[in-house]
Amino acid sequence: MDKSSDYRYDAYCGLYCGSCEMLMATKKKELEPVAKLKGVTIEGVKCHGCKTDVLYEHCRNCQLKKCAQEKNIEFCIECNEYPCQDLEKFRNNPQYPYHIEVYDSMEEIKQKGCKQWLENQKKRWSCQSCGQEYMWYTLKCEKCGKKVNGYIRPVKKN
Repeated sequence: MDKSSDYRYDAYCGLYCGSCEMLMATKKKELEPVAKLKGVTIEGVKCHGCKTDVLYEHCRNCQLKKCAQEKNIEFCIECNEYPCQDLEKFRNNPQYPYHIEVYDSMEEIKQKGCKQWLENQKKRWSCQSCGQEYMWYTLKCEKCGKKVNGYIRPVKKN
């Protein structure tokens, strides 16, 4: 069984990895349906968070992660070039509406520290009725059925 200490929920860009579909599927050991849906291998789906060595294949070549690692910083807000064009493009990508939160997250991390931000994010991404953690795109708690504050998944245009 995976230990929670095997996971990192803070990303260089300010995303909260704890609500990522891949990380949650990895924790729940429900990788096969997600891999099938994404058209990747089970190994390609496995993720323990941005700042680990076990990454979803889409995140392995993240330019923001690479840049932060090269500059030896923990968060983009520590960079002299913050906010850069790459982060701005990332933040405003309509395909991922939850990215809009990264600047607010960076400011909270700067003001309150990563530990407090992580506690706040866990609360923000947990059902207020039953405490069940949920993904960015979840609109209804899978445990109790109550409405939650997720983002609507964009419709893909063919």
